[in-house]
Amino acid sequence: VATTELTRHIDYDIDTSMGTVRFRNPVLSRDGSLNPIFIVADYEVEGGRSAKLAAAARVATKLVGGRVEVGAAVIRDETVGKATVIGADIKARVFADTELRGEIAKGGRAGLGEGLAYLAEIDHHGAKLDLLAYARQQDAMFGVGQQNLVEAGTRKFGLDGRVRLSDRLSVTGVLWHQQQLESAGTRTAGDVRLEYRRDTGTIFVGGQYASDRGLDGKDRDSRLLTVGGSQMLFGDKLTVTGQTQFAPGGDSDSVDFPVRHQIQLSYRIKPGIRLIGGYEIANGTDYVAHTKQFGIDVAPWTGAKLMSTLNQQAIGENGQRTYAQYGLNQSVPLGKNWTIDGTLDASNTLKGKIPDGAVVNAFQPVTSGGYVGQDQTNGDYAAATLGATYRQALWSLNGRLEYRNADSGDRWGITTNFLRTLGQGKTLASSIKAYTIKDRAGAVATYATADIALAFRPLDSRWSLLERLELCYEGADAGFSDSNALGVPAYGGGDQVTTRIINNLVVNYRTGPEGLGHGTEASLYYGAKYVAGRFADDTYDGYIDVTGFELRKDIGTRIDVGVAGSVQHAWARGAWSWSGGPSVGVSPAQNMWVSAGYNVSGYRDRDFEDDRYTRQGPYVTMRLKFDQASLGGATRALFGGRR
Repeated sequence: VATTELTRHIDYDIDTSMGTVRFRNPVLSRDGSLNPIFIVADYEVEGGRSAKLAAAARVATKLVGGRVEVGAAVIRDETVGKATVIGADIKARVFADTELRGEIAKGGRAGLGEGLAYLAEIDHHGAKLDLLAYARQQDAMFGVGQQNLVEAGTRKFGLDGRVRLSDRLSVTGVLWHQQQLESAGTRTAGDVRLEYRRDTGTIFVGGQYASDRGLDGKDRDSRLLTVGGSQMLFGDKLTVTGQTQFAPGGDSDSVDFPVRHQIQLSYRIKPGIRLIGGYEIANGTDYVAHTKQFGIDVAPWTGAKLMSTLNQQAIGENGQRTYAQYGLNQSVPLGKNWTIDGTLDASNTLKGKIPDGAVVNAFQPVTSGGYVGQDQTNGDYAAATLGATYRQALWSLNGRLEYRNADSGDRWGITTNFLRTLGQGKTLASSIKAYTIKDRAGAVATYATADIALAFRPLDSRWSLLERLELCYEGADAGFSDSNALGVPAYGGGDQVTTRIINNLVVNYRTGPEGLGHGTEASLYYGAKYVAGRFADDTYDGYIDVTGFELRKDIGTRIDVGVAGSVQHAWARGAWSWSGGPSVGVSPAQNMWVSAGYNVSGYRDRDFEDDRYTRQGPYVTMRLKFDQASLGGATRALFGGRR
């Protein structure tokens, strides 16, 4: 239905030490039309120190004057097992408005003889008819581990179409057959709708059909009639959409096709900002479920909006990154300085129970609430957030409260941020984040952090200073594992508390303006932390610090050489480690720096290694600088014209 690309440090942050992802804005389970929302994460992991082969090649040629393209590919991946995949594809433009596409591949971790996947499509877009016919299959053993679990081990044939009978009248329909290759689940379903479009809304009537065989092997059918429409009011500011369904023959057994009654409202506060709300009653054969939703729908930021929000030129370099870290996204304005935002997302089964074996695909949430994971067919929950922002010309303060009550447990969260510009290149910032979860048995896990940071980087000065003081608290009762939702280290069995006070200070001097071959740059670094912890009945504490330096010399405007070193000292035990070695840096483009080096010795410390590589051995690092101009262009390229 739609895809929104999110950008790290702007839309979300990753805490690699805790293994958690925190989104800048709440992610609702459904969109404004009650379609389920999925978070899709693409990632890579280290394969260890041993060398493993991962290679691929593809060749293609164009025929018939470029109207036909034929290709072949092979993949060999030995990172996890030994997988080989070979495949072929074809794309042909039959007519100006019709294209044929085909792909077939075989192989996987079990060898070339196991695992088949194919895709065949006919795509037509004409003045009166839009049509997509497809057939596709992915065996569960196919591929090198890249499959989406929802589609793995499935075979599907389908037809999507739209016929324009006139400028206002059209017929749309979808028809498909889905078969789970590794289980008994099958579905044959269709949805046909006759729609009349007016200047201020739409009216539609249609029917739905579904014939399911669930994972338990039982057959369940639904035959429904649908009537609904939409209406724009108050100068198109308010849009009301509703629909109701009937089961003339009484068949409404499919868990994804119950009798549904829906109403959605969308109110445009200003261009790009809408209040949205929805309510659905789903009446199945064995259950009645209600879904409620309220939220603020904000169009993705453009560079112009991002740059005009808080006089960010006064922040100096890295202004956009700083504001994204400590500033709350735009939402509903209340006067000149205040904005607020809030969401409500809830689903609960009021009567009966969705049969556990009625789902066709174990990795697809049912349409009436539930989520992928624990007890997805009957996972009642209610989640709410409330946030506010106050902005002045040179400072900003914001906060958000979050609460989620679910069958799997309760969660609380609070986030506050403060940002104050002190002049060109001088910024003071502070934040507080605290989260707690309680499981079904009453055990509690808590994570909290508070920090204050000073960035002193005047644009006309050769000196710069960065200072950050942070307080961290982590606790987990017995019964929690390391895989808890907050990522709090539980060390296998929980019942632990850890408190850390961390300070980082860097002083930097350069002999000339940055990036002009200024000659020499020197940095001094001091990091210190005090750690106190309790694990069951044992208590520990200690003071650890790191003292380091880095010296770099330019050789021209794009190449530099340097040497760095640091010493880690654990005072209570008298233990120390050191890291250091030479490196070479290259600036292949503006605002980009790549360095390669070798540490003769090394150590690991999650609190001090974010901005420097301290482990033993060779390394390659790359740094990108995002200033007002570069980040503004990036956001325009990512989000321009998309919604």
